[in-house]
Amino acid sequence: MRQFGRWFICYNIYAWGCPVVVGLVAVLMDTLKPSGAALPYFVSPNCWFRDKASAWAYMYGIVLVLLMVNLCLFIHLAYRFKRMFNVQPSATRPRQFGLRLRVHLTLMVIMGLGWAGELRVTNFTSCNWR
Repeated sequence: MRQFGRWFICYNIYAWGCPVVVGLVAVLMDTLKPSGAALPYFVSPNCWFRDKASAWAYMYGIVLVLLMVNLCLFIHLAYRFKRMFNVQPSATRPRQFGLRLRVHLTLMVIMGLGWAGELRVTNFTSCNWR
């Protein structure tokens, strides 16, 4: 059980740390405005991103990296399920495997739909709020 607590802490650091780091970097970049850097333009009338470089630096690139990390986490989770499955007694294996597989696939679909929806919403171009 101690090992599961360690993984839980690692997953929490990933889940909370990534948004905090990305948010801090974006706010610092928008505040300091270094020359030649892609800026998020948080205070602008056209909903943040003015060009494709900014959109890739602060949205699409981050989402792509997070999707890849999530894919690795799902593969790791599937491996751990398989390893746990091999330890269980043989009489309950098929039912437990089916339940674990269903949980794994449900999590994958839920996470994927959330990211796909977010990418779809950000592709609307008419977003002038001033």
